Amino acid sequence: MGDQQRKRVMLEQYYGRMDGSNSPDETIVQNSGENDKCDLDSASFNPEKYLSKIMKEKSLAELMDTENEMVRQIRSLDNEMQTLVYENYNKFIDATDTIRKMKTDFKTMESEMTELNGRRNEIHRLSSVHQLLKKLQFLFELPSRLKKCIEIQSYSQAVRYYLKSKRILEKYNDMTSFKIIQDECEEIVVDLTEKLKEQLSGRDVSTRTLSVAVDLLLQLGEPSVTLGEEYLKHAQLRLKKDLEKLESQVDRVLPSNLNEDSESSVHMDVLEYVDLGCNGFITNMSLVCSSYQTLFVKPDAQQDEKSSLLNTFAQENIQRFMYLIKTRIHTEVEIGSTTFLVRALDRCYRKMVPLDQLIPSLDVTSQSLQFITTASQSMCTRYLNLLKSHFAESVTQLRQDIATYQPGKGSSRCSLADLLYKLENSIVEKLKSTLTSLHLSLYTFDIMQKHSFLHKYSLAWKHKHEAFVQKSFCYLDVREGVLVNFIKHIFDFTIELSDKMESKSCQSPTVLLLLSRLCMDYNETSITYILSIADEQFSITDKSILTPVAQLCSTALSTAKKILNQYVKVQGLHISQMIRKSVETRDWISTIEPRNVRAVMKRVVEDITVVDNQIGALYEEGRKSDRSSDSSKRTSSRYSINNRPSRPFAPSNVDSTLMSNIQKLFSERIDVFTSVEFSKVSIMSGIIKILLKTFLEAVRLRTFGKYGFQQIQVDSHYIQLYLWRFVSDENMVHFLLDEVVSSAANRCLDAVNMDQSLVKKKITSMPGITRYSTNNQLDSLLKKLKQKKLILFLDFDGTMAPVNEVPDNTFMSHCMRDTFEKLVAETSEKITTVVISGRGVRDVMARVQARVCYSGSHGVEYRLPDGTHCSTLSPKELNDLKSRVIKVKAGMHKRRLSKESGGNIEDKETSLTWHYFLVPEDKKDTLQKVARDVIEEAGFEVIDGAGCYEVRTLTVNKSHAMLEIAKKMCGEKWFESHNVLFLGDSSGDEDSFHELVKSLPDNQKSCAHFIRVKPYDIVDIEDVDTKVDIVFDDTEDVRDLLSTLISMYA
Repeated sequence: MGDQQRKRVMLEQYYGRMDGSNSPDETIVQNSGENDKCDLDSASFNPEKYLSKIMKEKSLAELMDTENEMVRQIRSLDNEMQTLVYENYNKFIDATDTIRKMKTDFKTMESEMTELNGRRNEIHRLSSVHQLLKKLQFLFELPSRLKKCIEIQSYSQAVRYYLKSKRILEKYNDMTSFKIIQDECEEIVVDLTEKLKEQLSGRDVSTRTLSVAVDLLLQLGEPSVTLGEEYLKHAQLRLKKDLEKLESQVDRVLPSNLNEDSESSVHMDVLEYVDLGCNGFITNMSLVCSSYQTLFVKPDAQQDEKSSLLNTFAQENIQRFMYLIKTRIHTEVEIGSTTFLVRALDRCYRKMVPLDQLIPSLDVTSQSLQFITTASQSMCTRYLNLLKSHFAESVTQLRQDIATYQPGKGSSRCSLADLLYKLENSIVEKLKSTLTSLHLSLYTFDIMQKHSFLHKYSLAWKHKHEAFVQKSFCYLDVREGVLVNFIKHIFDFTIELSDKMESKSCQSPTVLLLLSRLCMDYNETSITYILSIADEQFSITDKSILTPVAQLCSTALSTAKKILNQYVKVQGLHISQMIRKSVETRDWISTIEPRNVRAVMKRVVEDITVVDNQIGALYEEGRKSDRSSDSSKRTSSRYSINNRPSRPFAPSNVDSTLMSNIQKLFSERIDVFTSVEFSKVSIMSGIIKILLKTFLEAVRLRTFGKYGFQQIQVDSHYIQLYLWRFVSDENMVHFLLDEVVSSAANRCLDAVNMDQSLVKKKITSMPGITRYSTNNQLDSLLKKLKQKKLILFLDFDGTMAPVNEVPDNTFMSHCMRDTFEKLVAETSEKITTVVISGRGVRDVMARVQARVCYSGSHGVEYRLPDGTHCSTLSPKELNDLKSRVIKVKAGMHKRRLSKESGGNIEDKETSLTWHYFLVPEDKKDTLQKVARDVIEEAGFEVIDGAGCYEVRTLTVNKSHAMLEIAKKMCGEKWFESHNVLFLGDSSGDEDSFHELVKSLPDNQKSCAHFIRVKPYDIVDIEDVDTKVDIVFDDTEDVRDLLSTLISMYA
């Protein structure tokens, strides 16, 4: 035990504890003393035992030290006790003084209380009188108080004053003074009642003010039923105002009003709109219903009638509100964000569900859930439509890419495969982004489930909600409604496109080939891959109610088969059209002796080769029948009269028709339009069968002279040299070509067979770059051009780029673009290149994209390489021309001659072209007449082009622009140092060239040269109506010429 503790225990033993109990330390000492009575600090200390113990245990010196230590401790304790007594003494003195003072004060208070007790009864009597006087004063002042409250519109206070005094006034109304006060107060209350009723009829009164007014009227004794009807009637005005605000916002976001500019029109997003409805209408509606139930619906005889009145009122307004919200949500589904949309649904739902607690008969929960279901379905429908639009745009882009991709010399086999990969990848990426957006919607629905008001009160709702999310949204809306329907749409769209393309032979059928391969890829991998992504993201496990993958794959396979068959048909007819026209438009009786194979046959072989490369890039080779070891030898002698004496056209004593019929009896029947397999040789066989069958039928309908028949021999021999390589059975090619020659012989007036050696010679003497003239003529022109510098004028449509039925889809091929850019870069010092077109300058510049001179609008305007924009018309004439063109354009739009009717208005500012390629045949004559009327009303002559009407001035043409450009870029005497070469595809280009020649001095006319490019709508180059010697077959010939010019001038 320490010194401090021991001292404390000793002091407590001396003075004692204030509560009279033993301290914990004392208890400890007592307990320990029982065990050790020799301990000085113990309560059971025994001096005798202690003295006896230390006498025995210690020496004399130790005893002396112990005595000294005990003396020191005793003195220390005495000092501490003395200090403690001094400190407490002052406190004892203060306490004594306080007690003495209190005794004196209590004596004084006792005497005062005795005196006060005597007056208490008098005070009570006076207080009662005072209260009575105050009440009387209140009654006398009541009329003035009521008037004052009404004046300051404190109606609630006025009613409280009146009701507080009413009972007293009625009790003492036999007294005159009270009767007067009562009558005056009742008059004032009547006035108060009228003012409260006026509040009910006010349009700008808030719902809370309306409820307060009704409550006051009820307190004043107005009939509850009548007042309830009045309350709902005037509440309807307030709610109608809220609904009108919502309706005005719905009108502003309707598609028909989105483009209207109005300074006062503020378009809210869907979240703001829902907040407006919830904070306005729903809040007021809840307050009206709550107030009505509190004020009117009480247990009485009229309870059912009042409840029915409220239910009808609430149902009508809620239905109107739901209609507006649905309309706005539907608009948002079409144009808005999924995240905003679902957040808006969540807010609207959580605000509306509490109405069920007020009026359970409304069943707002079911209506809201149905509303969300409808919104989710609309949202999925929107995404489905977006996917459909994206697919349509992707196919359109694919067709544009095919238009710019001109297969031929130097083309890559993998180009079409790249286009297919681009299409498939675009579709898959769009599907993934759509699923991501829809999955975000699912996440937001889950949040709505966790925070919904009703979820706190109904476990049944949770299961109902989960069923809705899983079955309705994930299974039916997303997987079936979006993905499966989109996949089916792809198949339906491709079939519809293939049916349309059958009637439009001018469109490239290559898109059908790519779409058939797309459907095949969907059958093999894509469908399974796409659906597996959806199954994983949306946790779709039960597939018993879903469309089976095998069914979709089967549809994809059948669609691919149908489109591929359609491709074979369209491609076969597309290529065979050239042969058919070349046979139908030629005079075979009076034709000259064949010099070589007709250009159309070489074009057919080139096109077949291109098609073979395209198909090979997408489909496997397939199985071919065993080739004859001497196929080339057989084809070289197949139509020789010496080797084939039994041919129907060979001299014979047997009737040729009989011989032909006998031969057909023993020939294998060839079906032309048969189903093809998914292989290159099967597809090519189908195309070539259609080609040769068309050739055969065209020949059967014509009559031939001697040289006409020999020309058929030469042509048939040429195409047989190449076509047998592409088919699965070469005998089919041999048989059909035998039939062609045989039919030509039967239809020939003088069938004389050409010697086979001559046939070979005709084939090997075919010209190269030019299809109409000889190579000598072209070589002579090139030598003449090389003597001077050159001004090269190039038309765009039909010369630099193939003509397209949709002008916006006309583009140069990659090969042409590369060659033209190389020409500009390497020959700029010696060749002045000018692109001259009927298009507007800006349009043709955007399509060529090279630093050269451009002329547009058939010579009306041109732009120099330095950016200077010029016109061949005066400013006044130019402005007048533009105004007239605008008038024509407006008239065509007004009479619906644009895309809605199949037409295409190509606006070039100073000229205009109306294309009618895509106008339906049954409407073409009518629309053409309307277009002519519009053009003539504006003072223009109708210029009928190839599938179009041109609207332009006739005072200038391309020759005017060519002369001005030549002078500005090469000087006034340009013809002395430069030759001019103009390439164009139309008779208008040729006429402009002749006008240019007329404007030159007589000794310089030979410096201008023109090469005609065969128009796209003419099959045989010999049918081109032209006065020039050199005619090119297509844009590939133009590109070859540009390459030759590069080698000459670079």
